[in-house]
Amino acid sequence: MADIKKDKKDAKGGKDKGGGSSGSGLDWLEVVAIGIFILVLLGGLSRVGSLFGGSGTGNEIRRIYTNPIIISPRNTSDEDTLLGSIMTKRIAFSDIEYRVNEASFPDDKNRAIFIVMKELAAENNPITISSVGDKLKERGWFPSLVDNTHLLNQTEMARAGEFRGIPAPLQKFDASLRNFLNWLAVIGIAILAFTSIRLAQLSKKRVTVFFETRSEADAPEETWWKRILSLSDSNNESDWKVAIIEADVVLDEIVTKMGYGGDTLGDKLKNIEKSDFFSLDDAWEAHKYRNAIAHGSVALRKQEVKRILSLYQKVFREFEYI
Repeated sequence: MADIKKDKKDAKGGKDKGGGSSGSGLDWLEVVAIGIFILVLLGGLSRVGSLFGGSGTGNEIRRIYTNPIIISPRNTSDEDTLLGSIMTKRIAFSDIEYRVNEASFPDDKNRAIFIVMKELAAENNPITISSVGDKLKERGWFPSLVDNTHLLNQTEMARAGEFRGIPAPLQKFDASLRNFLNWLAVIGIAILAFTSIRLAQLSKKRVTVFFETRSEADAPEETWWKRILSLSDSNNESDWKVAIIEADVVLDEIVTKMGYGGDTLGDKLKNIEKSDFFSLDDAWEAHKYRNAIAHGSVALRKQEVKRILSLYQKVFREFEYI
């Protein structure tokens, strides 16, 4: 046990000097996780600003993209809105070209506009007010459309969300639902970021304990653990007591190197969360038994000593001491 105590003293010295070995510092994974959390938080604050009196642009975008488009159009107003939505890039022509055709547009002007849009799409040219107007002019169709006034009106209808047959309450419900889902996504990402930080801390503590405590002297053979087991196999009660006390010293070493402070091992165990120490209940039961035999308040029995050592063994295996 002299080597173990020496390692324990060295570990405390390293903690006092740099703090890195105690698990209290931040490694790169924790920094990344914290950065994600901050970005998500800033995104949420920006969302609050747009919801409560934010910029007009934010409100306009939300209003545009929460209104439905009727396909196939049922009347001239639907036709204008559908064609305007294509020119404003609200929807892509490829999204509707197989769902509508010339016959879907009883209005002659709108039918002509749809035909030239189809030609522009086939040529891989952008569909805009200008390109549609030029194509109509090239065809010589509907001179009244040359000044693009009709096309401009269609894009304004698309932006204003003038959809027939869609009740205003339904539009508000749709917008509210989308806002709720957006917030749900933000909260979910924030939870993931926080979880990443906790996992990074837990992983760092475990790796620190593993690499700082396994020395070349005891790594392959774990002679200290064999010594404890041999003491428990003795027929001498004093040897059983020494076995329990020495196992408890190693438990104290583990907890100390994880960075938990306190005057006694019991104080340190009180500061540990179960997510950081899966065998915490076993550690508590074993330590309480150690205190009981140290104060002579329990009669030593070999079978019970063996059981308590098995609890210590669970802890040592969790942190790969043995």
